[in-house]
Amino acid sequence: MQKSVGKLLFKYCWPCTFLVPFVAEPFLAQLGLFGKELEFRQRERIRGENAERALELSEMEQGRYADVIFNLILVACIPFIAPAYMLWTYGAFLVSHLYIYWYDHWKTLRWARKFYFSSDEVHWFGQQLLSLPLGILAAALVFKANQPLGQCQR
Repeated sequence: MQKSVGKLLFKYCWPCTFLVPFVAEPFLAQLGLFGKELEFRQRERIRGENAERALELSEMEQGRYADVIFNLILVACIPFIAPAYMLWTYGAFLVSHLYIYWYDHWKTLRWARKFYFSSDEVHWFGQQLLSLPLGILAAALVFKANQPLGQCQR
């Protein structure tokens, strides 16, 4: 049963949660921009400077980092459920989040009008969000440390 639950959790994590939303985002954003352009061509009121302002680069938003914290929580649950899938899940997590890091770097430098993240509120909130997966990992460490290695209890 533990193996099947671990396999299902791994299938849920990779690629559905770790990678697909982040790979699909650039294509969906481009599709939305194309839809705006088509809409502006049909409307007479949106011409010239109004159209330029509506199509200008947007601000970089930080909603993605809530998804990253959710992914961290999923990874932190692996030692409880299926330790046999830890290597596969951690590897998939690393690969997909390296892509997220690369894409955010590229998007911030080339497609974002501004990105403000250096306030104390953002730092404090990030610490609070990160405390949840770290607490789960600490509980998993205690849980695994209390189990005997390779011995059957009678």
